[in-house]
Amino acid sequence: MLTLLYIDNPRFTDELWQRYYELLEELHKRYNTIFAQTSWLQTKERVLSYARVEKAYHRFAVFDGDRMMGWASLRVSNPGTSKQAAYFDFDAAFDQISAEFAHAVAPDIVRLLEKHNCSTAHFMSTSQRMSELARMWGSRELNRIDRYRLYRADANLSLMNQWLDTVPRANPDLRLEFFDSVPDEHLASHTSLFVQFVRDMPTEREQETPFHMDNDEAKRQAEWRRQNNIYLYTYALFDQNGAMVAHTNASINGSDPRDAYQAMTGVERKYRGRGLSKWLKTALFMKVGEDFPENEMMTTDMRATNEPIQKVNAQMGYVLESQGNEYEIGLKGLRRFLAD
Repeated sequence: MLTLLYIDNPRFTDELWQRYYELLEELHKRYNTIFAQTSWLQTKERVLSYARVEKAYHRFAVFDGDRMMGWASLRVSNPGTSKQAAYFDFDAAFDQISAEFAHAVAPDIVRLLEKHNCSTAHFMSTSQRMSELARMWGSRELNRIDRYRLYRADANLSLMNQWLDTVPRANPDLRLEFFDSVPDEHLASHTSLFVQFVRDMPTEREQETPFHMDNDEAKRQAEWRRQNNIYLYTYALFDQNGAMVAHTNASINGSDPRDAYQAMTGVERKYRGRGLSKWLKTALFMKVGEDFPENEMMTTDMRATNEPIQKVNAQMGYVLESQGNEYEIGLKGLRRFLAD
């Protein structure tokens, strides 16, 4: 019988944190997941400090007897407001997620959603293996998700260097600037554009819960990264009036930068079609390599319908690693699953 134990429970001892770290190592080896090879102590502090930053954050481990088999989490952003939204995540050492695992986790997800007055949770699966859980719960499929990796040894450097020469010369009205942490003076613009870019992404189905982020959340996340030696490398483009019109971001764990995560790349509508994504993404890739010689790859997730950025990534040398889906997990589906 599978059992759960939350990370803030006093019984979640240092021995269990070591086993949690070993589980992450196992998941990385079996499924090529993103994993920072640091130490169990650093992992413990990173997770617990995130729980301190995000008050409505719940994470637990799943056990089969004494063996830790997986973990799951639920985070609610903007809790208690009209903009609140819940986000679910998990992973487990199963080649095929079992009904037993789904039944073990579902009651607590129901309880947490009810606690925060949320009727749904967003879940982004990066593999068909992980998608199975959402399907068992009767979740609504939103968009197909593709995970790509750009291995530094296989990058199309000649083409990227060509972009770094031609695109800036074709756009003399724009200025490129780098930040290893977005400064306060640009935070509002960066956050506003980030929200806009998320909402502008092509979708296969309409999402009922829009994406929200505000300056307070962005500042909390920035402080959490600072405390945990994690960088948000950002390149931003500014127009002649000093307004930010585009940006790209990557998250790098300074303690183990081998696998950096390429996050959002976006350009304001009126500036699209000018090759600016090529300029931004290439500059970011080069900068990460310069500052972190140990970096071996960049990982990114994107909707399968986002063809323009898919094309840019393919030209850079990104290769498809896995395919999954975005889901809307609903209380009604979870309750039906548990009642069957």
